[in-house]
Amino acid sequence: MHQLSVQIPISDEAIRSAIELLRAEHGEFEIETGAADRWELRLYYGSLSATLEGDAMLIRVAAIDETCLSYMKMMVAGRVAQHLGTTSGLRWQGDGSDAGTPVFFREVTVMSSMRISPHMQRLRFAGTDLDRFTRGGLHMRLLLPPRGRRPVWPSTGPDGLLVWPAGEDALIVRVYTIRAIDAASGWLDVDFVLHPGQGTPAAAFAQNAQAGEVIGMIGPAGGADSASGWRRHGAARHRQDPRAYAAVNARRGAYRGRWS
Repeated sequence: MHQLSVQIPISDEAIRSAIELLRAEHGEFEIETGAADRWELRLYYGSLSATLEGDAMLIRVAAIDETCLSYMKMMVAGRVAQHLGTTSGLRWQGDGSDAGTPVFFREVTVMSSMRISPHMQRLRFAGTDLDRFTRGGLHMRLLLPPRGRRPVWPSTGPDGLLVWPAGEDALIVRVYTIRAIDAASGWLDVDFVLHPGQGTPAAAFAQNAQAGEVIGMIGPAGGADSASGWRRHGAARHRQDPRAYAAVNARRGAYRGRWS
């Protein structure tokens, strides 16, 4: 299978230290390379390898598509940022977009709203290029812009991390489960629990949503979640989340054929 890849040569000792910590944290996914100067991790979204070249380390990530490749870059850059407080010096070279609109981002528009129980609202969204959301996990993140303001969406920096709007343009981000999707027809359904009280902006959005409202969506499978963590905890999430469980069952019934 053809894979996309990006790489980055690293001579900074501090960054190399952060990469080695990442290796240690995911040691259960390390495979034998047969080379003393090279190691490799096989993770859910792709592979991460490091090759020693003199005083430098060549970091390479590979994946089957641009979405998974982006997740791999985010994982590496996120670990470096967590360890060092900066990603200065990280500039990827190779396949995929290095900056701009994230490949895993979509704008979606409210088509309809329906109360399906006293405490559950179902919204149908229209969107384009939704096929990628039919595989790789049921979870995604919805991005709710401030009401009355033109949305400002996140962008991808050259280090691979998301750059989020701040201040008055800050987004409300919530993880949700796709209840049903028909990529060919360009729609997906999401169920919202209507929590009582204040401080529930996503529930308030769902309860008051009008046809034509535009929000953002990133995914699938949670975007910047730990690549290995999705594999270990995905099944448990389905059991604990009734909406995810229902969506899985829907694949066997009314929505058969709409999931690939």
